[in-house]
Amino acid sequence: MHIDDLRALAPLWLSKTEEVRQDKSHWSTNITGDIYGMGWISEMYGYSFGAAEVSSVGLRHKINDDIMIYPGYTPRIGTEPLILHYGLPFKVGNWSFSKLEHHEDGIVYDCNRLFPPPPFPREVEVMESDPNVKRALYLSIECIHTLNEGLLLHHTSVGCPKPQWSKYLSFLKSKRFSELTKPKYWNSLKVENKLTVQHVALSKSRHPKIHTLFSTECSSYFDWQTVGLMHSFRISGQPGNITRLLSCTDEDLKNYKGRDLAPTHYVPSMNRHPLTGDWYKLLI
Repeated sequence: MHIDDLRALAPLWLSKTEEVRQDKSHWSTNITGDIYGMGWISEMYGYSFGAAEVSSVGLRHKINDDIMIYPGYTPRIGTEPLILHYGLPFKVGNWSFSKLEHHEDGIVYDCNRLFPPPPFPREVEVMESDPNVKRALYLSIECIHTLNEGLLLHHTSVGCPKPQWSKYLSFLKSKRFSELTKPKYWNSLKVENKLTVQHVALSKSRHPKIHTLFSTECSSYFDWQTVGLMHSFRISGQPGNITRLLSCTDEDLKNYKGRDLAPTHYVPSMNRHPLTGDWYKLLI
């Protein structure tokens, strides 16, 4: 999103999120089928409602299928998603992964420990005859392979002993793995040929300055995701820099071991929202 669009949207985004959180009469009715608890994704609804109002004065969105997919979902034919958002459980055969099962997982700090490996590509090849469903399975194993490769490289960088040889480690260094996880590049010409609309605030250059930000807390749960994201960012070819916004209590920060996991900007400790009761990071 262009910064000018964000400035126009931000006040409405916040106010609409507050309205959704206070609308408790609808919490007991699961209209959308969300699997999370009440109010969990209120900021997403707040964005939609806020953007709908801002759109009346010019905010427009590009909608396409090439940007993001959940592992486990089947991509539309002819699309190549650029971002894997592993927010939901997914499985390949008898193997499965859910990040919610790794809330207290100190895997970043356990030398040479990786997440349980998924089936190898040759096993995936015989699981499904439909080529597009098979492609979905490959995206799922690519997600966990990338996380594990990031963990392996991180462990090496902090001086962990060389891991014992295994079939899986051999695969992570193989040509087949490189082919499976090679960077995907956005086909902007293809997207522009679709019936889409432009943002109101366009960049003056074809390659605008980009700085990627992500927000975390002092928690092992966020640490292994940080390692995976940083590794993925490095190999993706994404232009610009990346910075982690880290928010913790003063006490947690004293004992925190993950300061060097990413370029970091420290933000004030969490505060409680006076209207909704939510804990949030105060960004100044």
